[in-house]
Amino acid sequence: MTEVEKGLSNEIAAKKYKINGPNVLTEKKRTPWFIDFAKEQSGYFALMLWAGAGFSFLAYGLETTDPSTVYLNSSYFSDSLTLC
Repeated sequence: MTEVEKGLSNEIAAKKYKINGPNVLTEKKRTPWFIDFAKEQSGYFALMLWAGAGFSFLAYGLETTDPSTVYLNSSYFSDSLTLC
């Protein structure tokens, strides 16, 4: 039996130890970094930024009349990726 002042008897403590094992916490499994990164990049706002970067690439990258837009497009694309 247990008593408030003395605690468990040695018999009961040994039985509980045999049944439950040692009183230790188990370490939680860590999620790989690339899974965490993918979760961060697939949120609603991040997906909107990705879509904006894609539309920017389409709008400026496919314009063939002015070759300077290729550099401008890469600038917009890298800026939008940095914001993500």
